[in-house]
Amino acid sequence: MIIKFLQKLKDYPFPVIGVILAITVLFAIKAESHLINVDGDLVIDSSLDNYISRDSDSYEFFKQMRDVFGNEEMMIVAMQPHPETGFNVDFLKTWSSLPSVFLKKFRES
Repeated sequence: MIIKFLQKLKDYPFPVIGVILAITVLFAIKAESHLINVDGDLVIDSSLDNYISRDSDSYEFFKQMRDVFGNEEMMIVAMQPHPETGFNVDFLKTWSSLPSVFLKKFRES
C-alpha cells in the first residue's frame, strides 16, 4: 500500500515539492518567532525548568535547591596543575584571580 502511494507520488513531482516547500516555510516562520529575539539574536533557553515535570517531586527538590544555591545558570571551571610543577605559587595565583576575571567578562557582556 505504501509502495503504491509512493509510486503515485513520483508521477507528481511539482506538487510534492510545493507541499515540502510550504511545510518548510511554515516551520521557518514558527522557528523565527520563537528562536530569534527583536535584535535578531538567537535565543537559547538553557534553564532546567523546561526539562522537569511540574508534577514531580524532583521539581520541588529543584526549586528548593535553586532557593538555596541561587540561579541555576553557572559555569564550572576545572583546572589541572602542570604534571612537573604541581601546585606552585603561579598556579595558586591564577586560581585566585579567576573569580575577578569571570566577573569582569560577565559585566562586559
